[in-house]
Amino acid sequence: MPETIDSIRRSQEGLPNPLSREIPGQSLTREPGEYAFEQPARVDNPIEAVDTIFEKVKEPNNLTSLLNLLDAGVSIESIVRTITFTAFTDGMITVDTAELINPILILEILALARRGGVGDPRILNSYPKESVTTDKSLEIMKQLKPKKYKTILEEAQALKADKRSSREDTLSAMAGSFMSDVSSPKIAAPPMLEAQPGFLSEQPPLEQGPFLEESPVLEEAALPEETILPEEEEIV
Repeated sequence: MPETIDSIRRSQEGLPNPLSREIPGQSLTREPGEYAFEQPARVDNPIEAVDTIFEKVKEPNNLTSLLNLLDAGVSIESIVRTITFTAFTDGMITVDTAELINPILILEILALARRGGVGDPRILNSYPKESVTTDKSLEIMKQLKPKKYKTILEEAQALKADKRSSREDTLSAMAGSFMSDVSSPKIAAPPMLEAQPGFLSEQPPLEQGPFLEESPVLEEAALPEETILPEEEEIV
């Protein structure tokens, strides 16, 4: 495939080229046996496979690297699965043999770590019980994919700025509408209706009757003097 300017730029920046990947089903069109793991395994006995792998692990450079990784906190399970997967892709063992020798290699490397002075090696991988949150995934992305993390951070900041600008525009528009309502002239109240001649105005005025005239003030009548009644004679 001829290289284009975009493909050259992406390769210089370390970005994958979307046009350089295989099409679906392309692996079925090539001749089988191209890779080592497609050939018969060189070691088919699990015990022999353990001995062969452990001889390579005990080499000085490999042993030093192994102990440093264990002391740093890398689990024995991760190291063993990496070793057996490499042995499979190299055509040394099959997948079934790799699964059979994994527990044996874990115990052997655990004993090797204790003899090497690693007092508390991690044996198995521990997976979080809770689901990975968005914040946790961003922390992982920041370490493993810093470019993608930077892009997402810039997009989030731009979106936040757009929302802030939109909110300020809305508030200013609302404030302008409110001030225009305040400065607009008030609608004058309707004039008071004049009294129109009606039923009450057609009625004749009430004449002052005798009951409305001033009543004469009653003079204080002279009270009769106290009358003394004669005492009744006792009847014998």
